[in-house]
Amino acid sequence: MTHRTKWGKHWDFRFCHPKYRHQKQALEALAKRYAKGEITKEEFEKMKEDISKE
Repeated sequence: MTHRTKWGKHWDFRFCHPKYRHQKQALEALAKRYAKGEITKEEFEKMKEDISKE
């Protein structure tokens, strides 16, 4: 859900909600683990899917 402010920019309300902020942080942490080689692509994709379902 987006909303146009009086300055013309879009604001995504999903990231204001704690659930979505947590989800975003979890995805960022997961991406870092994948980038460091700590997990495989298959593990990354599975975990990403699981996080996105929350």
